[in-house]
Amino acid sequence: MDWKAGAVKGWVALTNLGVFAVAGTIIGFWYSIGDRAADRHQNAWQVVRDAISWSDRGGTGNLGQVNAIETLTRDCDKPWLLRTSLGHFFQDCLPMKSIRLTKMDLRDLNASGADFEDGFFSCSNFDRTKLIGTKLRNARLKWASLRHADLTKADLTGACLFRADVAGAKFSDDVDRNMLKEACILKQDGQQQRTELNTTSQSLAEFSKQIPNCDGPYRCQNDLWDCLSPNDRPSSESPTGLSVP
Repeated sequence: MDWKAGAVKGWVALTNLGVFAVAGTIIGFWYSIGDRAADRHQNAWQVVRDAISWSDRGGTGNLGQVNAIETLTRDCDKPWLLRTSLGHFFQDCLPMKSIRLTKMDLRDLNASGADFEDGFFSCSNFDRTKLIGTKLRNARLKWASLRHADLTKADLTGACLFRADVAGAKFSDDVDRNMLKEACILKQDGQQQRTELNTTSQSLAEFSKQIPNCDGPYRCQNDLWDCLSPNDRPSSESPTGLSVP
């Protein structure tokens, strides 16, 4: 009987060791997720900081900021309950408030659900971007290009779209019409007629025809911040407030 008792004790000991090994593996995996996320965020933020510095010095173009921003915001479009209950596995949704990227290339960016409140994006190119449900409260998109961008359900409260090209862009049906009146639609070379807003709403489609034409593709001027309305323009400016170098 002694050998049977010893076998049972040995089996129990091995079982306990197995449980501890599995628990250790799970804990290690749990912490490794956090470490990888921290490294990923640090590297992405460094690219964004470099792009901001480049932009602040008057630089233009793409320094890798699109991939970096997507890395930092790719979980923002996940359901709130999922991100709240399983937040450790969905850590890639960092606020990007007050980010400054003027005259930069952000084409094809997918940042749906991200938080760009108070962002400064004047004269940047947002063509074909996915900004569904993105927070753009008080963001400056002055003279930006939003051609074929999807801003459905985006929060544009207080945003400035002064002479931003919205050809083919998608907005929710309840978008602020007064804000859109400050935008414009550029008829590109070779087009027989301009591209209106992309909408299934008859009222918004009719309103699209009231959005003024853009006065050429080169609209960017020196004052990137102030959101001018037609009544605020100096008398020396053109009727559209734009210029073509």
